Amino acid sequence: MARRLRYAKTGNYTKIEKAFTEVIDLDAQACTLQDLESVHGIGPKTSRFYLMWSREGQNYAALDVHVLRWMKAMGYDVPRTTPSGKKYIKIEKLFIKEAENRGVTPRELDRAIWDYSSSGGHKTGEWPDLLK
Repeated sequence: MARRLRYAKTGNYTKIEKAFTEVIDLDAQACTLQDLESVHGIGPKTSRFYLMWSREGQNYAALDVHVLRWMKAMGYDVPRTTPSGKKYIKIEKLFIKEAENRGVTPRELDRAIWDYSSSGGHKTGEWPDLLK
């Protein structure tokens, strides 16, 4: 596999090969957050993103740049890039609470933020009520 990755000039050959080797042993339908994060190269954002979008009813937040930008606009003290560890968990709880306060799931709020961001609306610095 590493030879093919080198041919494709992907970089990070050993890291990518290790991740593919580990993830292939997971049951994609039943794996847990901990199972995913035990795979080399998968952190909290990726694991939560996978579970949030592959299964209904997951109460997680994928803290990407769009979500963090929105949270900053809502008045939260958040970093520009995805945090890790306890800081990730703390900010995730705040995001989940924001979704609950709006009567939506974290996934629905994430989608509204993504749609608005990808349309370029965030460049104005204003964030209207995204869920109307």
